[in-house]
This record gives sequence, C-alpha cells and structure tokens, in this order.
Amino acid sequence: MGCHESRKTSDNFGQQTGKNSQKVQFEVYAALKQNNFAKVKDLIPKKLGVNYKMPYFMGKTALHIAAEFGDRKMIALLLSCGADENSLDISGCPPVYAAMRNGNLEAVNAILEIGSKVDTDIVTNHNLQFHDFITQNKYKESLAILKKYKYNKLKY
Repeated sequence: MGCHESRKTSDNFGQQTGKNSQKVQFEVYAALKQNNFAKVKDLIPKKLGVNYKMPYFMGKTALHIAAEFGDRKMIALLLSCGADENSLDISGCPPVYAAMRNGNLEAVNAILEIGSKVDTDIVTNHNLQFHDFITQNKYKESLAILKKYKYNKLKY
C-alpha cells in the first residue's frame, strides 16, 4: 500500500511544507469527504503525511475528516497507514469525538474497534469530554455506543 511513505520536508512544527500544500489539503479533504479510496491512497503517501495537521482545516488530520464524513473502510485504510487515532485538532478534539459530534456512528464504532489505543478520556480545550459529543439526533444510538465500550462517565 505504501502508506508509511511520505514526503520528508517539514517545518519547525513537524508540519509538511511545499508550494502545493494548500491545494493538496483541499484535494485530500475532497477525496476523504467523497470516500474516494484511490485518490486518498495516492495523495496521502505521496503528497501529505497521514498525520499531517491541515492548517486550512483547523489542524485536522485525514482521520478527523474521515471520522466526520467517511465510512469504516476509509477509517480502516487510514489506521492501517499509521494514522494516530488520538491526534488533536486545534480545539484539542480527537477523531472519535469529531465522529460522535457529526453523528457518524459507523465511524465512532470503527475507530473504537480498529484503533489500538483510542483515548476516550481526553478533555478538549473547551473542557469537553467524549460524552459531551453525544449527537442529539441519534441520542439512543450514541448512548448504546458509550455503554458498549464501557464509557462510565455518563451524566444522564
């Protein structure tokens, strides 16, 4: 798959740089949002590292975007490529929180099942925890997921 390969150019913050950085970020975002596996497989290893925090998208990584819009197969691909399931965006939010906030419960399940070290005890920069991201339109389903993974900090 070649997922672990990436460009080696970086700035002082470990972020990849290059004159096509903005364009590539938008291409990656679009490919992830559309679940375009071929494009993601091409862009991530060749032009953008799997854990690159995209400044044009609030410091989100590819896994954050996939968690919001993608499906289990895309999340599995990114995790197999070495995506950090606990990477934080500029709000201090990991991908699994983003998935829950967007109501993408398939992604929540995928990250929790496939990810090897998912931390559901992270507190965001806005003092929010995992249970604070329960989606209102899928409240019962969200609670079922939290119970399934024995998340015991529920405030009913």
